[in-house]
Amino acid sequence: MDGRTIFIERGPNGTILVRVPSRSVGGYQPPDAVFTFRCGDPQFEYWMMQLGHQESQARANTVASPS
Repeated sequence: MDGRTIFIERGPNGTILVRVPSRSVGGYQPPDAVFTFRCGDPQFEYWMMQLGHQESQARANTVASPS
């Protein structure tokens, strides 16, 4: 990935949802790019691993931040 912000979440039926926010170009804001991956899709394991990294980072930040 090239450092852009992406959002990864787990859907209620086990799918992985990946959202890439759009950028305004010449005053026009296109819709976000949204991808879903299900078990068995070629990229599912990759995004599941990325989601795991994201969740472990969130836990680490929660533990490290003062109350």
